Amino acid sequence: MRLLFTSLVAIGLACGGGSAPGGCRANAECGAGLVCVVPASGQPGTCQKPPIAIALTAPPAGARAGAAGLAVTARVTLAAADGVPPPVALVVDGAEVGPLAQSARDGAVVSYAGTYLPPAGLVATPTLFVVARTSAGVIPSDGVFVDVDTKPPVLKRTVGPACGTRAACPRDGAIDLFVAVAEDHPGVVEATVDLDGHQLAIPFQPAAVGTDLTVAVPLAKYPFPRFSGTVKVRVHARDAFGNEAVLDDLPAFPVTRLRWTKDLRDASQSALKVTGAAVRSSGEVVVGASDGKLRVVSADGAGLLPTTVSSFAISSAPSLGASTIWVGSDDGKLYGYSESDGVAFGCPSTAAVGAMFTPAVVSGTPELVFSAGGASAIYGMSADKKCLGGTGVSTTDPVTTASISKGGKLFLLTSRAARSTLRRYSTGLAEEASGATSCGTVATPPAIDQDGHILLACAGGEIVKCDATTLAPTLLATLSDYAPESIVLFPGGDLLVGTNDHKLHRLTPPATGTGAWTDAWSALPALTSSVRGVLVAEQDRDGVVAYAVTADGQLYALAADGQARWSTVGEVSAPLGISPLTFPTIAPAASASQLPTLYAGSDDGHLYAVVVDSALDPRSPWPKSHHDARNSGDAGAPVYP
Repeated sequence: MRLLFTSLVAIGLACGGGSAPGGCRANAECGAGLVCVVPASGQPGTCQKPPIAIALTAPPAGARAGAAGLAVTARVTLAAADGVPPPVALVVDGAEVGPLAQSARDGAVVSYAGTYLPPAGLVATPTLFVVARTSAGVIPSDGVFVDVDTKPPVLKRTVGPACGTRAACPRDGAIDLFVAVAEDHPGVVEATVDLDGHQLAIPFQPAAVGTDLTVAVPLAKYPFPRFSGTVKVRVHARDAFGNEAVLDDLPAFPVTRLRWTKDLRDASQSALKVTGAAVRSSGEVVVGASDGKLRVVSADGAGLLPTTVSSFAISSAPSLGASTIWVGSDDGKLYGYSESDGVAFGCPSTAAVGAMFTPAVVSGTPELVFSAGGASAIYGMSADKKCLGGTGVSTTDPVTTASISKGGKLFLLTSRAARSTLRRYSTGLAEEASGATSCGTVATPPAIDQDGHILLACAGGEIVKCDATTLAPTLLATLSDYAPESIVLFPGGDLLVGTNDHKLHRLTPPATGTGAWTDAWSALPALTSSVRGVLVAEQDRDGVVAYAVTADGQLYALAADGQARWSTVGEVSAPLGISPLTFPTIAPAASASQLPTLYAGSDDGHLYAVVVDSALDPRSPWPKSHHDARNSGDAGAPVYP
């Protein structure tokens, strides 16, 4: 059977109840209640009362059809419930394109369904209708116009990928891209991008000028388990008809975790050692240096004028109070500095000897600060920068570590004949107790665990836990070398210790609760040099839970199993220099679009800022050296102010 049809919605002359002169070819040519029945021969039909009723039930007029096609449904109503359903076909612009399948029947009502798949590259408004083949001839339904577009958008890069004027985009920066889109139905294109195949789509926006689309790809939303490398942006566009196009031949763009590097040396300085950092709630970073000056650096790397504290070096990291920067100087004095008042006179007010350590800040009203050092005395200052006086710890024993505090009690270590003693003081500087630690000199800052025990890393590699009340020691483990920096703790109570022999140890308690602690990492992570500091961070999307820095300028991001998820090892250049780094700290994200920043000072005179994916872990009882971002040394202080 050959079917020849013209548009059923073409304007024709009604034949007033009979056939149009010369026969009909469309229902519109017939009068009310009549349809044009065309014989199988293809000759013109006649207007008759329909032996059946046929209707196109979908798509509606004006429907859009893309490459995926359109669902087509039809309904035939037979003269009797037991009638034989006729074959039904879809006709597009007068040409039959295929049969519809019977999909359901309810008595005399028979339903049909199929799909209209327009040819590729077509942009048109064809007419769709269905026909039923009966013994009397072919009976058409009324028709509808549909809007067809099977041409995908054409994408072309116009500008980018770029990251402002940067040669490499920071880990939490945004890659900018401008794309020109050619489309037969402009204004209805949805375009998105993804990065390295990760299906997190970011929508395009119209450019401020011109007809291009623009997007800023926020790198922080995508995984990046490396220190640096290139990323590839892929553009995906879909028009209102569902036609899709992909632009995936864009050039790769470099990304780095190095946010910035700040050279803190004056023009006349060739050598400068920078301390570990303290971080203000404003995001400013405070460090001391071997030239006796404090330096405050903003979160974007802009430096303020350095402030001279004394003519002696500052070898220990500063700590922060509510409004004061506290400094222990190598001249044996404790200083307070604020932008409003400048540097207060040091405590003690008389001449002193022996370097002072990072001050311990005891929050309260008033705020009290304590430090001690080689002068064999502990000193205190109040928030108004008045000395609390000096009380001799011992006439012969120098203090060997920074003070720490818990519950208004101060703890510090002294040494005599290469043996150490733990001492406890009240904030009134009265010595309350002392006890031998059973190990050699303790030269690294102590830590406090979740049960209030004082944790010590001794010079002989011993890891010792002391009761805060009795000061009685318990040997937990003996490592193959000493720890140059503080022990830190994972939330569950495991200890993380970096040692001078390039090793990292995750010490876990025995299942029975008594006995020696063991290394949870059977294969100890071996770094490139002596471990100069460690910290514990919240687990990020790549599984990183800790960071370590070394004496040769390397940074490692470590998973819970001790494996490095990424590091600076193998970078073409040494992004953090080749000199010893100081203990690291992490500042929280400065905004919703940014990630946290890890800071480390260096013996090469620089302060380094590195983008990391998570902040210090607030569940840890002691996540970093000196406990928190302010270096307060107070176990009860929040990790971030």
